[in-house]
Amino acid sequence: MSSVWSENAENPWSTFFLRQEPKSRVYFFSLKPLPKDHNGIYVSRGSIRFREGKKSAEILGRRGAHALAPLGRHNLQNLLGAMLAAHLMGATWREIKARLGELPAVPFREEIVVAREKQLFEVRGVR
Repeated sequence: MSSVWSENAENPWSTFFLRQEPKSRVYFFSLKPLPKDHNGIYVSRGSIRFREGKKSAEILGRRGAHALAPLGRHNLQNLLGAMLAAHLMGATWREIKARLGELPAVPFREEIVVAREKQLFEVRGVR
């Protein structure tokens, strides 16, 4: 198996790392559509897609991707990175999608306790 490198396409350091001309196969994950010359997993028009070479496929349609929205931006980026890593290690997209519903919620992680007129109160959150 050849080496693989995955990178958050929205990371400002990505261009620096790419200029180093890595010898690994490079894949990206992003909450935005990827440039046509980038392989990886990304969000486009509300669905999650995977591109490798000239082939692009929908992994999770709008309904499925919309169900992930409550995770928040950062957690969705992490999930895309994890999905990409699992796929690159041999898991099928069907297997990966089947496991999404089994992801546990992290207790007290940005759990909104009370919301009042533009004010949020949390327990152990980051608001």
